[in-house]
Amino acid sequence: MTELFALIQAHMADVLQVEPELIRLATRRDALAEWDSFNHLMLMMELEKRMNIAFRTEEIQAVHTVADLLKVVEEAKGR
Repeated sequence: MTELFALIQAHMADVLQVEPELIRLATRRDALAEWDSFNHLMLMMELEKRMNIAFRTEEIQAVHTVADLLKVVEEAKGR
């Protein structure tokens, strides 16, 4: 597990109020009832704030799995 994944996992568990063990790279938005559209936006805003990054609208819309989220975070950090 990478440090970035561990950070995302912790933030997701906090925002979604689920156990961190439920959050894996393959976890899909449609597999967690807590990962609804409202909590998705809350998660993205929390990551922007805590990591001092900014997501593009299309990046927010492209996240369907934790692996997708990790990818867009890495891209935003690289800008």
